[in-house]
Amino acid sequence: MEKKTAILIAAALFPHYPSVNEFHITSDEQPFFNAVDASNHAKGLESKEVTVVVREDLKGSKLKVVETPAAASVETPEVAPVETPAAAPVETPEVAPVETPAAAPVETPAAATVKKSAKTKNK
Repeated sequence: MEKKTAILIAAALFPHYPSVNEFHITSDEQPFFNAVDASNHAKGLESKEVTVVVREDLKGSKLKVVETPAAASVETPEVAPVETPAAAPVETPEVAPVETPAAAPVETPAAATVKKSAKTKNK
């Protein structure tokens, strides 16, 4: 990437970032605040080139950093409070209790007794 292209990109960004003194711009024209991020991004590009543009670079060019003026303060007009009517009470109808039938008893068969055969040997 040509240094001129990088300077144009940085010149558009410097006014929005007054505390930043340099941008690292990759060959695909992506700006980064620090060299590590730019270098990592450039690893996936055909051209691994990263161009650094510092604020001082703009002083020699015809481009200039235009400082963004502070936002004018705006007074918020006083607004009268709005009274909202209370919600009407809601009556809950009586609900008859529901009887659940008792579970039917379950009969379990008696346990079968197992007799050991005298012929069985323990191994």
